Amino acid sequence: MKIYQEQNESSDEGQELDADINIVPLVDVVLVLLIIFMITAPLSLSTIKVNLPETVTKETLTEEAQVILTLDDKGRYYLGKQRVDAASVREKLKAIFDMRQTKVLYIQADRNLKYESVTNAMNEAHLAGIKKISLLTQQTSLVK
Repeated sequence: MKIYQEQNESSDEGQELDADINIVPLVDVVLVLLIIFMITAPLSLSTIKVNLPETVTKETLTEEAQVILTLDDKGRYYLGKQRVDAASVREKLKAIFDMRQTKVLYIQADRNLKYESVTNAMNEAHLAGIKKISLLTQQTSLVK
């Protein structure tokens, strides 16, 4: 808060204290913080890098809450962004899907991964009680 005195040349009794809050620095700081959050927000949304196979499709996934099981090129399992041991995949999936009405699991696997690893993941999901399993691929544009 900045307090200053206005001097009245005609008399000393006319002096008043005028208190003003300078909001320009506050606006500057808020705008800088906004720019910082706009730049860093997309970085926090990054996911696990997987080289997906490409397919030609017309429809896309719905925007409801999805459970995605990811297998990277080394065969490691991830649920969302969290790494899961191969031995505990079935228990984790069972715990997640026991509370859900729609039991749909999406699996995304690196294109260089062995087919056996993908079928093992599908088998673990089936043993966890999941009836619908979808494989995610890299979408390419339709060529007509």
